[in-house]
Amino acid sequence: TELWVIPGTHNSACYEGGSNPAWQWSRTQQVPIPIQLRMGVRLLDLRVSSSSACKLVCSHFFETSCMLEQALREVEEFLRQYPSEVVLIDLRRDTSTSSMQLDLQALQRELANHQLLAQPQSLAVPVRQVAGKFVV
Repeated sequence: TELWVIPGTHNSACYEGGSNPAWQWSRTQQVPIPIQLRMGVRLLDLRVSSSSACKLVCSHFFETSCMLEQALREVEEFLRQYPSEVVLIDLRRDTSTSSMQLDLQALQRELANHQLLAQPQSLAVPVRQVAGKFVV
C-alpha cells in the first residue's frame, strides 16, 4: 500500500469574516486561498452554505467574505499558472449550525461553470490525467 501525504488546510476559506464579533473564534486561516496554494497547499477544505442573498458562501459557524465562486476561480487561476499541478477540494455542506442551508442545485450549477473541474470515475487515476485541474 502506498502512502500519500497531501498538504492541506482546514476550513481553507476562513481567513476573512463578516461583521459578527465572534468571527475571531471561527477564523482558521491567516492567508487567502491563492497564497495557500503558492505555499504548497494542494487540498482545500471548503465548507459551503447558502447565504441570505441566495449565494453559495464558504462558512464555518458564520459566513466568510469568500464566495464559493471566488474560491473556485482562484484555484483555476493558480492551475492556469501551474498546469502540472492538481488541487483536491473537499467540498461539503457546513454543518456547524442547524441554520446553515445549502442549495444543491445552485452548487451543481456553480461547479458546471468551471472548465478545470476534473471528474474522474474513481480516485485511482494517474495524476497526469488530472494535471492542471481540480478534483472535488
